[in-house]
This record gives sequence, structure tokens and C-alpha cells, in this order.
Amino acid sequence: MAYCTKNDIVMRLPQETLIQLTDDTDAQSSVNDAVLDEHIASAGDVIESYLRQRYVLPIDPVPPLLVEIAVSLTVFGLFARRPQMHEEPPKLWLERNSMGRRMLEQMQSGRITLGGTGRNDPDPHAAEVRVNKRREDRMFTPGLWSRFSR
Repeated sequence: MAYCTKNDIVMRLPQETLIQLTDDTDAQSSVNDAVLDEHIASAGDVIESYLRQRYVLPIDPVPPLLVEIAVSLTVFGLFARRPQMHEEPPKLWLERNSMGRRMLEQMQSGRITLGGTGRNDPDPHAAEVRVNKRREDRMFTPGLWSRFSR
């Protein structure tokens, strides 16, 4: 799911820069919506990869925090697409990308939440593996292991 829109990107990045990052023609006269949409979708995939074990997806309505993270990931991806424009993305977008990923990690671990907008998954540990073995069921007991250690 897309967690930001073209308008969200245009509000935070100069139109001329956005054209340079997306338009593959020599004239570079307009924003290539297909390229932009691809990067917006990719940012959404990254966001969902972090949040799928904690929240019911897609998150709707999209909280402003996720919009900002999606914009950061999208713009960073666009700059990475054009390394010839800069040796590396501008420092602002490098920092925003790193900060966004750190926030996603914190959301994933539960240290920060999306508040009332994101519905928690009723069973966030559904993929957890549980076994019915006890300490007494061990085949390799501490006594057996001690014969092989020096």
C-alpha cells in the first residue's frame, strides 16, 4: 500500500529536483509518474515489512508519522536512482532515511506505537515457535557434554 502520495513528495521536494530524479528523457520536462509511483510503492513495502507482525495491514487511515517515513524512503530511493547527480543523496535525506528506519524498528519492537490509528494485531506472536520438551527430555545431558569438553 502507498503510505504517501505524489502531492506529499511535491510538498517536500522542489519540482525541478523531482523532475531530474524521475524523468529519463533528455529534455527532462515533467515528473515521470510511473517511476515515482514505483518508489512510493517500494517505500510502502518497506514500511509493511517492519510492521506486519505488530499491526493489521494496510494501516488506514495513514498516520502523519508514516507519511513522513514514506516520503523519506521514497525520496532517498529516488536519489539512489540517480547517483550521477550527487555522489550520495543530500545529507538531509540520508538522515531522514536513517531516522525513518530507526523509527520503524522501534515500532516493530513495540517501543513506540502508532497510537489509535494503527490496529494492533490481536496475535503478534502468531509466528512464534513453541515446543513441548522439558529439560529432562534432553538427549545430550550436561554429563554427556562434559566428557567431550576440555
